[in-house]
Amino acid sequence: MQTDQHSTKNVWNHYVYTRKIPRDVLRESIQRAWQRCDQVGASPFIMQARELTSAQAKELFEREGNLIQAAKPYMQALSQAAGDERHAAMLGDRNAVVIDVLGDEESVSGRQRVPGPGALLAEQQAGANGIGSPLAEGGYIELVGSEHFIEGFHPFTCQGLPLTGPNGEIAGVLSTSVRRVEASHRIREILYCAAHGIEAELIRRQLSMELQQMLGGETNDALLDRIQQDMVQMHGAARLRLEKAIRLVRANRHAEVTQLVEVANQLITRFRMQSQLWREIASAGTEEPRRHDLAQHAREMAALLATEAAVRGLDVVVHGTEPVPVHVDRRELQRTLFRAFLRAFESSPARSTLRIDVANDEQLALGTIRFSTAPDVIVAIDQKPRQFDSLRIGSFVIDKH
Repeated sequence: MQTDQHSTKNVWNHYVYTRKIPRDVLRESIQRAWQRCDQVGASPFIMQARELTSAQAKELFEREGNLIQAAKPYMQALSQAAGDERHAAMLGDRNAVVIDVLGDEESVSGRQRVPGPGALLAEQQAGANGIGSPLAEGGYIELVGSEHFIEGFHPFTCQGLPLTGPNGEIAGVLSTSVRRVEASHRIREILYCAAHGIEAELIRRQLSMELQQMLGGETNDALLDRIQQDMVQMHGAARLRLEKAIRLVRANRHAEVTQLVEVANQLITRFRMQSQLWREIASAGTEEPRRHDLAQHAREMAALLATEAAVRGLDVVVHGTEPVPVHVDRRELQRTLFRAFLRAFESSPARSTLRIDVANDEQLALGTIRFSTAPDVIVAIDQKPRQFDSLRIGSFVIDKH
């Protein structure tokens, strides 16, 4: 539904005098936000201002320092994309408290400035807005002018979406606020990409610590360094494309912007998938055994270790396009495959082709992976729907416990 500011203002006036919200006039997300505001008794006229004390703010900023640092370059990117527009890029914590703001001087420090760090913008205090509403809605929301519940926010067009942390938890919220709705259209794609970039950076930071813990005692520092460099380069490539897209936004070359943002998002998605795989390898945790495709996991592991294979001069080829279903703890499977791949790499001559065959052994009800340049390295995964005590890899056993 397109936003008609005249009719939306009429709906707001109607609500002010009747405390009733007409149906099927507002956009669905705005309707839900207003209903939530009405239920908690938010005032449509006055923001129930609540700001943290200096001590509380200092403690919050220290606690959220990792998020603030991860978000800073992306907030700068959003601010640059807005160009000469009156604007603010805002970062909130998971409780809708503002923890960082970037923008033009008037929007950040002027008489009509946006709420600054330490301000609580939950819907109960601040009505429907670009910080509190995405958290309450659980997803992206845009509020144009009088779609804001509180009259004082009507000059603004705000967009926001929640940020997901490395473990799937809500880590915070990223929002933009501009004076002209046309400007919001220009930066919407950048906002999405920036949010995904922040999430990827949070994963990268945690992944780095976990890899140090897991790999430091099991393999050489050179491998660890190559893994980290590979991930940093992938993440950096996405950042570079986003920065180029911002320059094109300001030049009104929107078709090229869309293409660059799409490529950046693809790189970030790949980074997130590979980061998640690394984190699961590094984790000592377990999961309930479930059905998984052994062939797919082998292909993912080969992609994950592509840089390591290249350093060793190996051309890795995975054969087997048919699914190989196995009933297994996914995390243990990934850790087992990781060790098996590294052993196969170490056993293979440099500048050779490492053939990896994934197949079913129907007689023994096993899924198998064979490395042809290291025939003694065989991974056999039980396909039966039951738990097992160990995974056999060639002549040695990795216990579950």
